[in-house]
Amino acid sequence: MPDKVAMTSQPLLFNITKERPQIRQYGHFLTVCENRKGVIDADTVKGCTMGMNAYPDGGCYGECYALKNAIRYGFDFRTSVSRKLLGWGNRGYRSIDTISKIFQVNKASWYRIGTAGDPCHDWGNTIRVCRALHPMRKIPVIITKHWIELTDNQILELRRLNATINTSTSGMDSDEEIKYRIQQRDRIKFFGVRSICRVVTCDYGNSEWANKCREKEEYLMSLKPIINNPLRARKSNPHVENGDLILSKRNESVGGGKFVSLGSPSAYLGTCEKCPDQCGIDPTNVVESDDKQLELFTNNIEFKYVKSVIGSGYEQSVSQLALEDGIAHRAARKNMQIHSAIILLINGEFSGFFTFQNNDICREFCLLQSVIRPDRYTNNLYKKMVLEVIAQNTNRYPAIMTTDPRSKFETPKLFEGIGFQTYLKMSGFHYMVHGKLEDVRMKLLAHITMCNVWDSVKGEWLRLKKE
Repeated sequence: MPDKVAMTSQPLLFNITKERPQIRQYGHFLTVCENRKGVIDADTVKGCTMGMNAYPDGGCYGECYALKNAIRYGFDFRTSVSRKLLGWGNRGYRSIDTISKIFQVNKASWYRIGTAGDPCHDWGNTIRVCRALHPMRKIPVIITKHWIELTDNQILELRRLNATINTSTSGMDSDEEIKYRIQQRDRIKFFGVRSICRVVTCDYGNSEWANKCREKEEYLMSLKPIINNPLRARKSNPHVENGDLILSKRNESVGGGKFVSLGSPSAYLGTCEKCPDQCGIDPTNVVESDDKQLELFTNNIEFKYVKSVIGSGYEQSVSQLALEDGIAHRAARKNMQIHSAIILLINGEFSGFFTFQNNDICREFCLLQSVIRPDRYTNNLYKKMVLEVIAQNTNRYPAIMTTDPRSKFETPKLFEGIGFQTYLKMSGFHYMVHGKLEDVRMKLLAHITMCNVWDSVKGEWLRLKKE
């Protein structure tokens, strides 16, 4: 954890320093298993050095279930161990082959990293494992407290791997911890990665401590999308004994114990198969089973950045595809081809483009025209191309996009799914921004200057006029 984050102490809940037989380190090779909830755990790191240094008395919230399991089976949870894929071994097989068989029989469309250790202790290994498992067509869900920050390049790589990142938080965290982790959650979201606020929730009592925790929890629960993750705690927990936390026995609870502090009675406690949250994955990221999706998955897909279409060698290809599409016909003009583009290549063949402008004068990033050849188009492929464009917004300007209702792929729903918001609806178009709405205030006022296109009694016009 960076120095700017201050840690708070927690009460001693159980003695983890008591001498136990056969204390041993975790192995250095990656193993995977299907957990009791029916989803695969693929921990790239076992143990949590920084978490235990911050909270030596029982781990986070004094109830770290991974620590409890480590003590039960005699492992040293204080030492983080990177778990790496093996090459060919003495027995004549690779660990990836065994892992592949386990993945094939599991029904879930995703797998978890961060069950028995925080993957942030070795982000490099975590990304290498995700890359190796990518052909198995499951989404990696990475659960972390960001003790160590991801670099910008690592976030971009996780985006290319369709990862979903769950930032673990709680009302029991300090103000500094919450501020830091929400900054990381927002930073990851900015780069186009599916970013979820995973909130450890509780049924709090009426003490001063409990009331402060409840207020912080309410704030965290407002940061959509969220996952409600109720705290599993022991009856001997001091906060339970003094009434700060209220427990309920829930026999349907799977994993982590039957005694649960339920901030919401409707919180889901069953298996992953029927869970409405699915750890926050975007369903559109799931590789579809139709022949076209599977065919594209096995092809070599490359997104190539060009500073200007003119001079890139793709001028004619862009013009021809733009004119065939009709909606994106402006991309065929020379005065539009001065802009930058992401070129889609499938097995080295030109298959699509997305033009954009990085406008340093106006300090905005404009997404312009886009097309993918109809015989190559899929929702997932188009979404990946959009994210490749957003990755070029290195100055983090507000990204502006106009969606055309006639387009089959430039839809508000798709762009909303990657963090865009509609700031104006006019003439059937959605004017959208990836960033803060207040950053496009001048753009909005420019749109409504031609007030003759507005019905002067419309509620939207009256609201804007009043503001």
